[in-house]
Amino acid sequence: MYLKDAVALRLQELCSERCITIHELSLITGVSYSTLYNAAAGKTVVIRMHTIENICFGLDISIADFFKSGYFSQHLDL
Repeated sequence: MYLKDAVALRLQELCSERCITIHELSLITGVSYSTLYNAAAGKTVVIRMHTIENICFGLDISIADFFKSGYFSQHLDL
């Protein structure tokens, strides 16, 4: 699994857990809809750490919580 795919799955998971759409996530986080949509669709090859920080701040989770997912351990082959 590529890192971009792990990020996409994690974004989808976070939205699903909170029963929100990508559009609502954009409003909550201040990250543009197109950035979030492309990331959640796996179309973004590189996502900036600043973007992930904004997502985490908006969702009131830590960066560690964002990456605390099996998707990332699959990517890192841990």
